[in-house]
Amino acid sequence: MLPDEFNRPLTAFERKIDAEDKIEPRDAMPEKYRLHLIRQISQHAHSEVIGMQPEGNWLSRAPSLRAKQILLAKIQDEGGAWIVLVQCSRNPGYLKG
Repeated sequence: MLPDEFNRPLTAFERKIDAEDKIEPRDAMPEKYRLHLIRQISQHAHSEVIGMQPEGNWLSRAPSLRAKQILLAKIQDEGGAWIVLVQCSRNPGYLKG
């Protein structure tokens, strides 16, 4: 005998997933699913901060101004991605405007 969860009808969200439709931030979704997405976005934001650290440590040791510019560009790129990810984790509809 199948558990009750297999006998219930599919929700609109599950039908959308099965149809491989795009899930938008403002779409209705189960709270556990939304919390899991927010956790993943937060972890990604943390990895952006960690990605800045090695370049920051090398900035003062860069052998030339050109090398410093390259390192700063990398740090700024990671920082910009961090800002967007933090905003998305706080408000998942952020990018939709």
